[in-house]
Amino acid sequence: MKQFFKHDLDFFNDLIYFFKKYENSLQGEIQLSLTSTTKEMFEQAVYCFLTPATKSDSSDLTHKELFTDDFFYKASLEELTYCLRKPPYIRFHNQKAARLLLWQQNGMDHIQSMLLFDNARDKRQYLVNNVKGMNFKEATHFLRNVGCSEDLVILDRHIINFMKDVYILSEKDDMSKLSKNYLVWEKLFVDFINSPLWIDSIGKSTIPRADFAIWASRVKKADSSISYERILMLR
Repeated sequence: MKQFFKHDLDFFNDLIYFFKKYENSLQGEIQLSLTSTTKEMFEQAVYCFLTPATKSDSSDLTHKELFTDDFFYKASLEELTYCLRKPPYIRFHNQKAARLLLWQQNGMDHIQSMLLFDNARDKRQYLVNNVKGMNFKEATHFLRNVGCSEDLVILDRHIINFMKDVYILSEKDDMSKLSKNYLVWEKLFVDFINSPLWIDSIGKSTIPRADFAIWASRVKKADSSISYERILMLR
């Protein structure tokens, strides 16, 4: 693995660091507990609706405001739009507000239906098929944040760029092709994490631990000013 990053040893060292610190991260704690109430699942989905094309910090702050004094449960479309539009600012706020309103109205029913499925892949497929605004990435992110992701991979831009760096994907493979290729790319990632190259260099691991370490080290690479402690608390 190190040979891929011989000109970027800071990234490689960060990857090792976050891999070892996974259990002390918010994601690690979620995976250890594996318990969420339906209300927690409902509210966590709202966070995952906010995150596409938006920084985790901004999504986190807006999510907290949405659930202050139960605002989300009684908000109109106009009120949701305003909350997303003002600082810290959620990109595509009009579209996301409309999807949040649908979730406000139908989300608990979707949670109950999703829970009827036994495994994470079937849960995810239900969400992709039935919830507007939940594509494979968002549905996987949601299931990860409620402790139900098992071997599912969150293929965001950080993971996709990593896959290019290690030649799992080519330079022409980008986020615009993610939806139709998600399951194929996910399998490529899982195969790589189970390969001797990863295991001998980084260590044998679960998929959540591996993709979190890669994601976190890419976040650090993109913004060196963000602290390790802060990254470990992101979701």
